[in-house]
Amino acid sequence: MAELKIRRINAELQKIAKEELNELPERVGADIEALRTWIKQQPHLRARDDDQFLLSFLRGCKFSLEKVKSKIDKFYTLRTKYPDFFGAFDADEATIRAIINAGIILLLPKPLHEHGARIILIRQGALPADKYTIEHFIRAVSHLQEIIIREDDHAIISGVISIIDIEDCTTAHVMQMTPSVMKKMSVHAEEAVPLRPQQQHFIHIPSGFETVFNAMRPLMTKKQQNRISVHAEKLDRFYEHVPLSYLPVEYGGDNGTLAEIINYTNKQLDEYREYFKENKNYGTDESLRSGKPVDYDSLFGVEGSFRKLELSNQHKTSLPRSYWNFFNIILAIALRAMSEKSLDIRPLTPALQQKALNELNEKPEHLAADITALRAWLRKQPHLKTRQSDQFILNFLRGCKFSLEKAKRKLDQYYTLRSMLPELNQHNFVDDQRLRAIIRLGVTLYLPLPLMEDGPCIMLMRPGKCNPHEFNLTDLLRVSFLLQDISLISNDNMIIAGFMQIGDFEDFSMAHLLQLSPSLIKRFGFYVEEGMPMRIKNSHFFNTGVIFEKMFATVKLVLPAKMVERVQVHSTFESLCEAVPIKYLPKDYGGENGCIEEVAARTEQLILDYREYLLDEQNYGVDEKLRIDDVSNVGTSFGIDGSFRKLNVD
Repeated sequence: MAELKIRRINAELQKIAKEELNELPERVGADIEALRTWIKQQPHLRARDDDQFLLSFLRGCKFSLEKVKSKIDKFYTLRTKYPDFFGAFDADEATIRAIINAGIILLLPKPLHEHGARIILIRQGALPADKYTIEHFIRAVSHLQEIIIREDDHAIISGVISIIDIEDCTTAHVMQMTPSVMKKMSVHAEEAVPLRPQQQHFIHIPSGFETVFNAMRPLMTKKQQNRISVHAEKLDRFYEHVPLSYLPVEYGGDNGTLAEIINYTNKQLDEYREYFKENKNYGTDESLRSGKPVDYDSLFGVEGSFRKLELSNQHKTSLPRSYWNFFNIILAIALRAMSEKSLDIRPLTPALQQKALNELNEKPEHLAADITALRAWLRKQPHLKTRQSDQFILNFLRGCKFSLEKAKRKLDQYYTLRSMLPELNQHNFVDDQRLRAIIRLGVTLYLPLPLMEDGPCIMLMRPGKCNPHEFNLTDLLRVSFLLQDISLISNDNMIIAGFMQIGDFEDFSMAHLLQLSPSLIKRFGFYVEEGMPMRIKNSHFFNTGVIFEKMFATVKLVLPAKMVERVQVHSTFESLCEAVPIKYLPKDYGGENGCIEEVAARTEQLILDYREYLLDEQNYGVDEKLRIDDVSNVGTSFGIDGSFRKLNVD
């Protein structure tokens, strides 16, 4: 057998190769030859078969010949199928050099602890996302990976430590990390590249993401838990894994400067110029493959989605066992958390986030695009002058289960219907003393605790506590109007899980009943049902009597049918508590959900806190003269002039 053309490695690396990779020096030649023979027998496969290249794959597969065969096949299969991602053909490609020169991916010169893993620093936020795509980035990585395969014994034998610095990542970066892209990355890294991941550290993540990550840890395998770590601003725990001295000078270490590393990488690319050109001679031809051709739908899932990923609300939750699949999910969530800084939206609790995913069709990776699309549409509507903050638009998307068409219609109806409620759409009422008096009486309040962590918020109404000789129905509805405006921008439980009404009709009298305006009730009910992006889950009324029954008989005729169907009238307090556990009621009713006096005081302060926001609302609305399409006909729902002239009441 001819002498092997492979690099000699030092005794320490040889020891690691023998103990961890099952390498037997006396069998290396035979293993290489067996692999070379197999490659020549594959009519569809044109692969490099020099000693060093094949040895790297053998080491990366711990000398399992069957695993090596599969990995080499996929290495060239994926490169042939997706050259824009995994092609390594041109060392002088301008985009690759630009990515290298920006210091986006850096192979640090010193391995960990002299004979340990190669350290790779990825600075995703340094990639100008408006100029370069994730395909450009992966293609640059593919060039460097092949250099590593050929000449980096530390990476091949001791593995790789990846440090992902997501500082300065933006929404634009997040939008490039689609499920299809992540799946391609996962399959390629897991099944095609002979590099073993030892540790992955996400640094400079938003502090809130640590909570999300820790909640996901029990769903990870032991190996995944040991490999993946996240670190916010404090990096002390990170330095226990990767001491500071192993980082670049710009990060406080002494493992080269960014400029030195970039220059060295450019020299490597120069040296491999001809090698990469030769790569065009290698690949696969599926028409010549023996047996079945590669089923890419099976390999990646339809359209590269995570169709086999099942997330369940139950205590048994299934996540991908593939390390790289999980790694990319963590990366996507981390990038999303970064994007939320630029999107200016509140992070959800894990429970609400899960509910948004399961029930509202929310896809975190699409948030920025959906918000941008809806904002772009709003700007093209001359008749609409609307709020356009990220949080405001997102709440309408959530309220419409992320149907853009429904969100457009809902936003239009929201402002159109408000213009048809001039009695209520008076935000200067925020400075009216009647507002404060009604709040202090505890007539309309949102209780502090929702029904369970991911449940609807609870609205308590006590209309009988309002003196009908001092206040009228319009005053009460104005209070509800203002509180709904505040909740729309601030209450995630209400937007995602809806709200529950609890009506206590104690002291409700004939004087209250005589104030009812069927026209106003109908318009307000229609506005809540069709214009607001939050859903009434159900309404529970108790302490009712004959007067309430007369009122309810009238109200049922004018409210939307869905609202009426959700109403449950309780003949006893015990019946109410069977539907709503007593702990979710105020202390005044024997519960644990605050006392009415304290909730009223907090509500009064909340209105003061949002005073400027509420006053600013008068600057938004519709101008029907400027509407491009047909004039909105929502007014017909009220009858002419909002009256009930078509309504026959017995």
